[in-house]
Amino acid sequence: MSLIPKIVQWYGGKQQIADEIISIMPEHRHYIEVFMGGAAIFFNKSKAPLNTLNDVNGNLTNLFIQVRDHYDELSEKLYWTLYSHKQYKIFYNQYLSGFKEQSDLDRAMAFLFLVRASYASNIQGGCFSAAIGTNSATSFNQSMIEKLKLARHKLDSVIIENCSFIDIFKKYDKPEEKVFFYCDPPYLGTEDFYESEFDWDLHKVLFNFLSKCKSKWLLSYNNAPEIISLYKDFYIQKIDIKYSFGGNSITGALVKNKQELLITNYYPKRPQLHLLDNPKEIDEITDEDKKRIHFQEEQKRIEDERQQAKDKQLSKRAKQNFKQDDLFASGV
Repeated sequence: MSLIPKIVQWYGGKQQIADEIISIMPEHRHYIEVFMGGAAIFFNKSKAPLNTLNDVNGNLTNLFIQVRDHYDELSEKLYWTLYSHKQYKIFYNQYLSGFKEQSDLDRAMAFLFLVRASYASNIQGGCFSAAIGTNSATSFNQSMIEKLKLARHKLDSVIIENCSFIDIFKKYDKPEEKVFFYCDPPYLGTEDFYESEFDWDLHKVLFNFLSKCKSKWLLSYNNAPEIISLYKDFYIQKIDIKYSFGGNSITGALVKNKQELLITNYYPKRPQLHLLDNPKEIDEITDEDKKRIHFQEEQKRIEDERQQAKDKQLSKRAKQNFKQDDLFASGV
């Protein structure tokens, strides 16, 4: 496990299964994270000869660029920034205005503060977290400076892009250069947690690009039948994660199950499990399972289309009846 800490805590981050994901990556020369988020995988893996991080969130990519190129100036601002609700409101108002009057450096400082100080790292919620510990003033001003210093070294010479995934595939899909794409898109059903819209149509566009991609790629998703049906022709492994949280000395820790899909266009090795990590179970989704799930999804789609056609016909009849009532009322 890498000692490099994350710059930001990002929704859907892969810190917990980073080792398993990295263990099934093929040999590559150019590593590309298409949806970097907090870049947990990049910070946990060994650097490739070439590395590219991308995200459509311009505030996020700007923060990474400032850490890479202007660490001294950013750490100076961080040192003198008071961790307080008042400061949070100032930065949050700048965020709502689109940082129109802030420099890239000031914008990075404000965005870093908001991500670290927002409840559950959700800036859109606008809720300040005053928890003692990871978000305390001491932690923010001192340990964050050290984290940025370590991250700055890891980001040295890394290309940071602010593009759509479509542009990234068009620009970098070069198998002869041993390019490898790691994709961690917004999970199905969690799109509202992100600033940029990512609806079902974009999930299908991503599938179309990956289907045509000539380079090797690894895709992580939540365990949704729609995703399994969509990627039924590729290799799919499912990781069942059991992790503990909360509880007390009487009840003991609470246990929650979480499932992740790892999808590849190459035959993957079985992920390596680490004894010191939280318990995990790994299963390959068989062709029979894929066919069954795909059939169920097709039946669901057909039923939805029938219902939509029925609703459309009923709506049409209702409009016709409404027009007839208007004619009778007018005495025509």
